[in-house]
Amino acid sequence: MKKTTTTLGLLLLLNLVSIPSSGAVDAPGSVSASGNRGGTYLTGTVTVRWAPVTGATHYAVQTLLSGTAIGDITSVVGQASNQVVVSGLQGGTEYTFKVRANADGVLSSWSSSVTGTPITEPAPAPKPTHANTRLSVTVRWTEPSSDGGSAITSYVVTEVNSGTSKSVTPSTLSTQFDDLTAGADVKFNVRSINDINTTGSVSTDSTESTLPNVPAQVSGVSTNQTTQKDEAAVSWSAPAARGSAIQSYTVYLRQAGRDIQAKEMSDATATSHVFSGLSAGQYSAQVLATNAIGAGARSNESTSVTIDGVTPASTAPASG
Repeated sequence: MKKTTTTLGLLLLLNLVSIPSSGAVDAPGSVSASGNRGGTYLTGTVTVRWAPVTGATHYAVQTLLSGTAIGDITSVVGQASNQVVVSGLQGGTEYTFKVRANADGVLSSWSSSVTGTPITEPAPAPKPTHANTRLSVTVRWTEPSSDGGSAITSYVVTEVNSGTSKSVTPSTLSTQFDDLTAGADVKFNVRSINDINTTGSVSTDSTESTLPNVPAQVSGVSTNQTTQKDEAAVSWSAPAARGSAIQSYTVYLRQAGRDIQAKEMSDATATSHVFSGLSAGQYSAQVLATNAIGAGARSNESTSVTIDGVTPASTAPASG
């Protein structure tokens, strides 16, 4: 009876020893982390590796940023597993990683910490601004918050509506577009490019604006008689300047469908002009406005008016 009791006791002790307990699983060793190249700024990846632990059924990988755990713990199933790719990381940012083994619910201590930095395309540049002088536009921007872990090699600036682009060096934070289309709506974005790919990351578009245009067509043109028989008075309504102040008007006096006189008027506030010294006949007029962008379209031709004209001086008969 004593021998039987002793045997049962030994079996119970062996069973207790075989039950895993906290600290019975070794922490993973040979842990390393390497940043991978590729992806957008917010989709960087790091590969974490370790030496498999005997008895482990799966592993947990913890990601830390500036000492604070972030995201969910990554779980990897299988005793022989020895690596995992951690995704959703910011390019150019250093992360810390730790690994521990799990043997059917019994956890090892965390491994020593290792660091890794994903290399991606740069973060997008902040929203650019632009300003025009006539039909030239200067675009300005500031550096992105991160180069993604690889130095920026160029910026590509694009006028979005037309697709016109310019490439500039990484030290340049402004560029000028010349000879753009009068009256065009323009907005610009900036692509920040490093050696990860040729497309880079694109900024938000600048606030759209409309470039100045030539003045609108002059309207309300009329041609009338005055109290003088040899005069024709032309009047008109000022047109829309369309982004650039009116500088002058050109008034065309017409007869039989052709111009016979043209008057350039530098007074941009003028809305009338009188032609004098006219001979008898029918006259009409057209007017156009000019600003710094150029000349607008001629007005429609006014209704003709009949002018009595200058009365020729009489000649006395020669005396005999």
